[in-house]
Amino acid sequence: MSKRTLYKTNIRIFNKYLIMKIKIINNKTKYDFYLTEITDPEKWIDQDEKQLEKLKGKKMTDKIEKLLDEHKIYSNVNFHLSELEGGDISKVNVVKVGG
Repeated sequence: MSKRTLYKTNIRIFNKYLIMKIKIINNKTKYDFYLTEITDPEKWIDQDEKQLEKLKGKKMTDKIEKLLDEHKIYSNVNFHLSELEGGDISKVNVVKVGG
């Protein structure tokens, strides 16, 4: 049985959900993020995690790590950029869960 390395996230860019890939390099945990085409929360919730490899789109690791660190937001966020490639941030939506 192989160890799972791909995970669904609650991080989005332009409403599209991101997949996180975890890898261990020299005993350090590294993360890569990949854009999917899924925008519907119900479809994302229902998505079988065994199928994530097929959903992996463009690698967004550098862009998303910069945004997360810049805004000190690491979950429940939907980034809207003026341009996907190298654009400035025009709006950041933060979804708060719970009270």
